[in-house]
Amino acid sequence: MFVFILSLSLLQLDISIVHFLASFVSHLHLGVKLINFLVLEIITIFVSLDSTFTSHESSFMDMESGKIQEDEEKRKEITSHFQKTLTEIQAQIEQHSTRNDKLCSENANLTDKLESLMNQCELREEVRSKVNIMEFYRS
Repeated sequence: MFVFILSLSLLQLDISIVHFLASFVSHLHLGVKLINFLVLEIITIFVSLDSTFTSHESSFMDMESGKIQEDEEKRKEITSHFQKTLTEIQAQIEQHSTRNDKLCSENANLTDKLESLMNQCELREEVRSKVNIMEFYRS
């Protein structure tokens, strides 16, 4: 009887571990989705900024020549800043991609561990069933 209760508490502990790991894997997956969503939002914002910039560039051509020269310098600065920002974003995307790959790998490892734990639980349950049958026939 004591062995059965001990086995039952171990099974409950195993099930708790499995639930914890499943929850952990789910949270990792949501984190990866959030990172991807944020990257796409940043790209969308910069594409919109590029369109706005292009629109303003065409209106500059209608100004007088002195003003055009000043605006051209500003445009070069803005373009340089925009290019620098795009380069930074590309670096961040690469970092996020690398992190995403790492998280996917960890997710796969955790999935394998979870499957292993579930298989162990099933085997324990089979052994317990056999032990219970043997105890039943003994009594």
